Amino acid sequence: MLGKKLHDLILLESFPIRHVAVKAPTFSFMRLHGADPILGVEMSSTGEVACINQNFAGAYIKALIASNLNIPKPEKPVLITVREEDRDYAVAIARS
Repeated sequence: MLGKKLHDLILLESFPIRHVAVKAPTFSFMRLHGADPILGVEMSSTGEVACINQNFAGAYIKALIASNLNIPKPEKPVLITVREEDRDYAVAIARS
């Protein structure tokens, strides 16, 4: 928008970024009691929230909570589905 590249403005060298911002969608069924929570092609996001923290994990969890999503407890299992060729990599990520 300024007609220059960020590199030319030297913004990243002068002002280190000390936070991360994450946006998460909010869906209408989260606001409507008794609505079907299964996503279909006809359903779309009705809004979004943005949260800031010093790191990605903190900003991400804040955004999920602000979207009224149920965050599973560490001792509770979760279901993660991925392509067969990504399975080993996904399991390592999920464990961490």
